Amino acid sequence: MLTVFPSSLPAGWLCRIVLVALISLPLTMPTAKAVEANASGAASAAKRSPAAVAIPAVKLKAESPSAVEHAQTSSPAPAIKFRAAVAPADKNKTQTQCHGRRDQIFVAHEDDDLLFMNPDIHDTIRAGGCVQVVYLTAGERGEGVGYMSQRENGVRAAYALMAGAANTWVPSALLVNKVQIAQYSLWKNPRVSLVFMRIRDPWLDKGWGDLTPLSRLDIQPEQRAQSLGDYFETYSRDSLVKTLSALILRFEPGKIRLMDDSVETPYSKLCWRCVGHDHPDHIASARLVRDAMAITTGNYEAVSYVNYPNQERPLTLTLRQLSEKSRIFNLYAQYDYRYCSVPLNCKEPLGPAALWAERMYYAGQSDAPVAPFYTGATGLNLFARGEYSDAVVYWNDSQQRWTVLGGLVFTSVKPFADPAGRPAVFARDGQGQLYFRHATSRVPNGPASWTAWYRLPLLLTTQPQVLAGKRQIEAVALGADGYYYHLRSSDMLIWRKTRLPVLKTASQTFAYLANGTQQFVLAQTLKGEFELSARDEKGGWSPWRPVNGPDGQGGLTALIMDHNTLLAYYRNRPDGRLYLATGTLGGTSQKPTLNWTSIEDEGPEFQGAPALLKTAAGQLVVATMSRTGKSIWTQIDAAEQRIKGPFASVPALVETAEGVMLYARKAGDNRWIQQYAALRLNGSQWQDAATVIAPPFYGGHSFDGSTDIPEQEQAQQQLQQQQQQQQQQQQQQQQQQPSGNSQPAQERPVPGLPVQSGNLLERLGQ
Repeated sequence: MLTVFPSSLPAGWLCRIVLVALISLPLTMPTAKAVEANASGAASAAKRSPAAVAIPAVKLKAESPSAVEHAQTSSPAPAIKFRAAVAPADKNKTQTQCHGRRDQIFVAHEDDDLLFMNPDIHDTIRAGGCVQVVYLTAGERGEGVGYMSQRENGVRAAYALMAGAANTWVPSALLVNKVQIAQYSLWKNPRVSLVFMRIRDPWLDKGWGDLTPLSRLDIQPEQRAQSLGDYFETYSRDSLVKTLSALILRFEPGKIRLMDDSVETPYSKLCWRCVGHDHPDHIASARLVRDAMAITTGNYEAVSYVNYPNQERPLTLTLRQLSEKSRIFNLYAQYDYRYCSVPLNCKEPLGPAALWAERMYYAGQSDAPVAPFYTGATGLNLFARGEYSDAVVYWNDSQQRWTVLGGLVFTSVKPFADPAGRPAVFARDGQGQLYFRHATSRVPNGPASWTAWYRLPLLLTTQPQVLAGKRQIEAVALGADGYYYHLRSSDMLIWRKTRLPVLKTASQTFAYLANGTQQFVLAQTLKGEFELSARDEKGGWSPWRPVNGPDGQGGLTALIMDHNTLLAYYRNRPDGRLYLATGTLGGTSQKPTLNWTSIEDEGPEFQGAPALLKTAAGQLVVATMSRTGKSIWTQIDAAEQRIKGPFASVPALVETAEGVMLYARKAGDNRWIQQYAALRLNGSQWQDAATVIAPPFYGGHSFDGSTDIPEQEQAQQQLQQQQQQQQQQQQQQQQQQPSGNSQPAQERPVPGLPVQSGNLLERLGQ
């Protein structure tokens, strides 16, 4: 049985929050001049009223009596203009200037993105990114083209508001996989486009469950689904998946945002407002998109969102985010009579929509490994993402307790030791924005002994791989623009960012290694080939040099042994099995070489990437999770052993004073019980240790309000200005002090003093 932990928000606060959001909502229609006026910039979009004008109601075809009646009796909704031209947003990537953000969003209905994925979508548009939203169904609920068109008008108005542009759109037809699909691009901002597949979406019977064409198409291969409107198409499950794949290939996204496919309740047993349940179309759309991604090569990252069940969880958004999200949804609701029968008096979001608007949660990723962190001073800590809360959490083994560090993350986190030896952690939000937080001492005691979150000016599609030294911290990650980046800092305040040489087929699969004063990045390209780049302390990164031999398909983990010997474990492309390539490093930092001496088949098919550890005694330990999750395969100095499961995540290895430990998330009937199995290596055998209990179900909150870490040049200028101001203040104080009295020296100001971000509940309590 799933235990729901409700928010501790006092009664009456919800009404106050909604009231705060609604105060800023425009309840009157702007003039016609407001429609034609182009917004001055996306940054001020949230402060503007919707660009719309009252016009006579749209005439609807007599397919739905209720829709026709609504059109004749309700107040008019704002107008939308169309331009007779073809300017799709994804025709010219360089002209549209996506600023490193290229999001493709797949949802079932025309309100799903606004309720469950904002403010992430709004943040992308505000930052000048490219956004393409694909609506799989017509969302007409059996009421025909009229209601479908009104809902489409609503999302067009909402996206024009988010973009800060006039509500004028360019219609066109996409031809993908021999299928024609309607597309609309925003006239004043072609980076924003909406794609309507318009699959019919009536309820096929009374009740809930598998009673929609899309959900039946997902589970019944013989089923067919037809589209509505101008472009009539008939889809089988296979043809729909291929069409979705073709859309992904055409748009080439950096992020794919989709609904939640992790709901385990069968379609036939789903019910409205039941704990943990969701709409069947939400689940089906996500599963179909996942299948499309599985057959689509690309350098993109998937971000999925909790839908109906997010109302069961604590609040995560700030008041500013809630106000903006509510205003955007309110404009959509003015076009949808099921929300607002009288647009001029629309007070949405109300009821369930208000609960969804207050929150945004990422769907759980049970396959993400826990991240161990061990030093002699701090002992053993296990860092993870709370799958229910989306917060960064860590388990202290000596204290036997979890500490919540907050944030709102959608994937695993990366702990490391900062140059002062204090624990620190990298985390990313749904934008790929990189954040870090570090302890104020080597042995932190609870969240109060940590700094606030800092935001680095870098968007990533991978978690950084870190090399922590006594003088500085260094990391490499793949940026959202497709380039690898090298980060380094000696004080955690000023960071130096270097872009590695261009690798045209760069992928998210790479290894960052050190060998003495030399550093290496071994990258596996999208084609499965291996490339090598190197640097030393005095020089930059070398051009990429091909390393012929292995044919990989993800799952890369590498380690440099003694005498320049490199071990690379990877997934072999032809058969999906674990392979080991052994090679010798040579050459110089500007012309590195890696000559493979052997390539061996190690045996098992596996998930994720293998865990690899070289102990202080020189012992080599390898661990992978089987493809089915039923067991973990380990190898200790070539001796193989299997650990029975089932397991939900790939394993993690760490060496402590007590020996080598292995941790893996347990699989169970309740997926929210995030427990970790622990095993200790005794000789060559694994022995059970105490299970790590589940982390708290609370603590996730938006990163909104975190402190920005500026670029290196900007940071240096700020520091110089602060030092000059400090000197001037000291001179003034010395002049004011009587002679013979000394003034104590002031501490040097720290650039970027952190601002405690806090979650919504904490802010309301202040």
